[in-house]
Amino acid sequence: MYANIYSEVQPINLQRLDKAWKRWLNLLKAKSRVAKIHQRIARQREIFHDKIAHWLCRNSDLIAVEDLNIRGLARTRLAKSIYDVSWGRFITILESVVVKYGVHLVQVNPHNTSQNCSGCGTKVPKTLFVRLHECPKCSLQMDRDENAASNILHKALSAVGLTAPACGALVNRQAMKQELLGVTLEAHVTAHSV
Repeated sequence: MYANIYSEVQPINLQRLDKAWKRWLNLLKAKSRVAKIHQRIARQREIFHDKIAHWLCRNSDLIAVEDLNIRGLARTRLAKSIYDVSWGRFITILESVVVKYGVHLVQVNPHNTSQNCSGCGTKVPKTLFVRLHECPKCSLQMDRDENAASNILHKALSAVGLTAPACGALVNRQAMKQELLGVTLEAHVTAHSV
């Protein structure tokens, strides 16, 4: 009775088992290599975000960002780009660094920041592929991102209770000095605290 059971058991092919084991070990090594590469990239990105957040806080008194729906953007065709730059993680790092430096961080509504004209406020509809903002009403021409940045700054200043400078420095595509913004912000704070 026991002899029949042992006679039906197939002999194990050791060479085939050895090759399968080597393939499994090579697969584990490859997975480990890929995981190390991803970990290195994630750490580099984390260091870069930290450096940029500290630089922004050292060089400005007010930081304005769009309050983007990152999960909603991740469902679009831009998902890979959104996750690659890890915008949400950068905002989290920036919020913690802002507290350390005592800088104001304002998150503004992103609605029509790139569509509205920063010169006159007219809505100029454009697709994502159009990179130049051209206003038909006031004939303002500037880069789409510069126009959006100017609109974000105006929204942030109005949220804080300040107005944009009347000199039109942002419309002429000249960078506004951060010292002027800091003096204006300090003057506003001291005027209400007295």
